[in-house]
Amino acid sequence: MIAATTGDRNLCGEIALESDAALYEFLSGTIGQLPGLQHADVAVALRSVKRAGMILPPAPPAGEVSRRSVGAG
Repeated sequence: MIAATTGDRNLCGEIALESDAALYEFLSGTIGQLPGLQHADVAVALRSVKRAGMILPPAPPAGEVSRRSVGAG
């Protein structure tokens, strides 16, 4: 989620990642590369009570059966 705001910030966003390493990669590789970016604040939430989406595990390689799909339907 990202929203335009007023006040001392121009944008406010929320992202859910699976690890500290993924957070570092996102901040350095995506946010850090934005042209014109002068400052970014980051706050880490250790627990989320309500969130818009979930992180799904990677899909299994072709030909393997996913435990999520076994017995579904």
